[in-house]
Amino acid sequence: MAKAAAAQKIASLSAVKCAMLGIFGMVGLLISAVGPFKVPFAETLAKTYYRQAIVGLVVMVAVVAGLITAVVKLFDPNQFKDQLVRWVHERTQRDLVLDGDLSVSYFPKLSLRAARHR
Repeated sequence: MAKAAAAQKIASLSAVKCAMLGIFGMVGLLISAVGPFKVPFAETLAKTYYRQAIVGLVVMVAVVAGLITAVVKLFDPNQFKDQLVRWVHERTQRDLVLDGDLSVSYFPKLSLRAARHR
């Protein structure tokens, strides 16, 4: 049982290693095509490990998209209402009154919207 777990761990490390080598090869090819110098072994690595590199890139994009989605869905701007009112009072010596719920817009610009403000 321990040998099977060790073999699986080595296989997963090998897959990660192959994906990283493939990504290095693809980036090296891009740099060689656009940049002023040629990256050694980039073409060989890209040809050998292109499948693993594509899978690795897809996994990285999925993880980043999942993290961004989690931050957007789990962030509640109403938790920071009191801190925002206090900050405005400290900086400007004016009272900010935020009626209703706050909402955050991420696209096309990052913004904070209040239902009604005075």
